[in-house]
Amino acid sequence: MMGKSLPSPVGGGFFKQLKLPDAADVAQFGYDALERNQVVTVHGIFNRLLIFTNRFMPRRIVTNAGGQLQAPQDD
Repeated sequence: MMGKSLPSPVGGGFFKQLKLPDAADVAQFGYDALERNQVVTVHGIFNRLLIFTNRFMPRRIVTNAGGQLQAPQDD
């Protein structure tokens, strides 16, 4: 079976091909959830998958990952 291959994450082209939502899409998603009286809502299937797999991970790994995501970036 032949398919389109994704570029290597190390090569730098991987993140350029990801379609990230813009602020207007996320705001509209949140507003629509507010109108439906939803207390908690998560935008995007990838984010939902991360939250779902979070419950199967050891707490130490989850807290370390959260700390790395919130740490200042060295650019």
